[in-house]
This record gives sequence, structure tokens and C-alpha cells, in this order.
Amino acid sequence: MVRPYAYGPSSATLDASLNLYISDVGNFVIRKISTAGIVSTFAGSGTQGYVNGSATAAQFAMPTDVFYNPSDKYVYVADAGNNCIRRISSTGVVSTYAGSNVGGEVDGQLTLARFSSPTGLVIDGTNMYITDSANNAIRKIDMSAGVVSTIYK
Repeated sequence: MVRPYAYGPSSATLDASLNLYISDVGNFVIRKISTAGIVSTFAGSGTQGYVNGSATAAQFAMPTDVFYNPSDKYVYVADAGNNCIRRISSTGVVSTYAGSNVGGEVDGQLTLARFSSPTGLVIDGTNMYITDSANNAIRKIDMSAGVVSTIYK
């Protein structure tokens, strides 16, 4: 059950229309506050887990950070509890972008890469930078090539 109030909000981002997206860690969801001030659950069922799919069917384990990428219009999520980077389409469909729910420290193609508690991310247009907390590393995803690398450890 999703609480009707925020329970551990940790990050926020704006889309091109100035809608606000918030990572609600304690509820395992991503909230949306429209420009009209309407608060809704944008993605996540409110149950902790690892499920890709439509907004209400998807599950997160610890969505610690969100970032809207104007280049492809996705909201990206650092899902620390699932050791991966997720993305949400404008219609609320959640998919795993990089890594999986298996932790580790592996560079390479998006689906083969492994993270261990990614807690933050930022996108500069062509690259995504991730704080990979349990690996004590900063990782980079070349978004055009679909390759993860470690740039600082």
C-alpha cells in the first residue's frame, strides 16, 4: 500500500513542462507533482521489489535519485536496493536501463554491467554519471554506445 504522503523523499527533478518528479524512498515509488499542484504516484506499486512494467505494476527497492533527461524524455532512477538504473517513459512504463538486481562491480554493456547501491545520477546530454556507493566508485554510462565504465575509484 502506498501511503498518501511522502515517506522519505530524497531527490527531485523537473521535466520540460515543469512537472516535478520526486523519489519517495520509503514508499518505493516515484511521485509526480503537476504544474497544477496535483500529486500522484507516477511509477511504483508501493511494494518493495524488482518488477518492470506499467506504472502501478512496477516495483522499486530504494529509489534514491531521479533525473529527467530532455534528450530522450525519460525519467531515470537510481534504484539502490536493486543495484540498477531504471527509466520511466512519459506514460509511466518502468524498465531496467543498466545493471540488474544482482549487485557487483562490472563494466561493459548496459545489461551486463553491475552496480552496488547506486544512489545518485546526473546526465549531461550524452553521458550519465552515477555514484555507485557500495563500490566507492563514480561510474559513467556513454548513453549513445550503451557502455558502462568506472571513471573514479
